[in-house]
Amino acid sequence: MKKVFQIIIIVFVVFINLTHAQAPSTRIISSGNLNSNDEIWDLLGHGVANFEVDLMYIYGKLFVTPSMPDSANHKVPVFAEAYLFPLYSNLKKNGNSIISGDNRESFIILNFHNEFKKSNKELKSMVGPLKGLITHYNQGVNDGKVRLLVKDKNLEDDLSKDGFMCLGLVGDKNDIESTHDYFQMPLIELDFTELTTWNGVGNIPFPDFMKIKELVNKVHQKGRKLSVINCPNHKTVWDMLATSKVDFINTNDPVNVCNYLNERK
Repeated sequence: MKKVFQIIIIVFVVFINLTHAQAPSTRIISSGNLNSNDEIWDLLGHGVANFEVDLMYIYGKLFVTPSMPDSANHKVPVFAEAYLFPLYSNLKKNGNSIISGDNRESFIILNFHNEFKKSNKELKSMVGPLKGLITHYNQGVNDGKVRLLVKDKNLEDDLSKDGFMCLGLVGDKNDIESTHDYFQMPLIELDFTELTTWNGVGNIPFPDFMKIKELVNKVHQKGRKLSVINCPNHKTVWDMLATSKVDFINTNDPVNVCNYLNERK
């Protein structure tokens, strides 16, 4: 009986390890705006479920664009239709995850290019219909599978004037020691040049590698996640960042980076 119990424990441990290994610890933030309502499905199929998006508030809707379209007949997609609805569809299909087998929350970094107050109000109006999708604060934190974030800390005072908050902050190197809690600031973003002068050719200098690992540990000790932007487009860089346990690589080449991380896991 004891031997059978030991075998069950071993099988259980192996199963847990295999399940955990399904998703690389380092994930991708896709920094290129989607140009249609269908583009996201290919990214989701590759395991990409984190995004950085440019938004403009135009006639009551949030469009995915950094600038005003040239005409009323433009084909710029609406944010909810291009991003949120597909994510919600996957959440319902998979039970409690955006990507099947990966239960972690997704991050969408929003760059607002006009009318922030109206944009924020529009985002809040989506929380109810997309029940369980968007993490928000309304008489307490209501957990979802998607965190909406903004980089501009000048907007902080406007995020929750009515006690209802659906946007968190992206911190920078000056925020690593900040006292914001995870709901307020779950993510720290650093430029690759803030980590090292190495360009991906050859091996990274060992002191730089140790510095990056210590920085990742410091961010994690604060309960936050770390994203790195403007990385050289080299597999050696992606490999180093993944080895250092960086949480996110922000890239405009999401499929290739994601495929590489999946191959090395």
